[in-house]
Amino acid sequence: MYRLIKTLARILIYPFSRVRIIGNPAVPEGAMIVSNHVAMRDPILLACIIKSPIHTMAKKELFSKKLTDKFFRSINVFPVDRKSSDLSSVKTAISILKEKKILLIFPQGTRVKYKRCEKTDAKGGIGLIALRSGAPVVPVSIYYKDYIPRLFRRTTVTFGKPITKEEYFRECGDDRTLVAQYVFSKVVSQLEGSEDAQK
Repeated sequence: MYRLIKTLARILIYPFSRVRIIGNPAVPEGAMIVSNHVAMRDPILLACIIKSPIHTMAKKELFSKKLTDKFFRSINVFPVDRKSSDLSSVKTAISILKEKKILLIFPQGTRVKYKRCEKTDAKGGIGLIALRSGAPVVPVSIYYKDYIPRLFRRTTVTFGKPITKEEYFRECGDDRTLVAQYVFSKVVSQLEGSEDAQK
């Protein structure tokens, strides 16, 4: 199902997003992608860009009905309860990374339009997952002009260099909040660069 949906997305959605890619989209196996979240199509665009299958953490509300639950799970999406410490989703995320698969997380926990995010928007859960798994973290920024997604509007997707466990542990120790903010600060920095490029 994942390959089918990706093929359809490349035909029906990707061409109308006018995607410009900066950096290397060859995400290493077993890496966690950390990205800002502006539009519903963000995970679809990333799936179109990255060759390997992506496993995505998403809000549990998407799984409230049997049909949607079955659909999302068939395309490598699993639920997280954003209102509590969802240890089950954390264990699932760590298991995915340990199996050398690619994990996508939006640390803000929701879509944020009309403004650039801040490093403090990142939830501590991504820091916990990074520390427990030891996975490299790839900061990815998705930029729409004025942070307003529209069809045919240029979308700039920037891939930063993978942040190793040695780096984020050296900078933050085992403080999951600091790790989350450190890796997400790279996303914010990339967004600033995209803004400057369009001035």
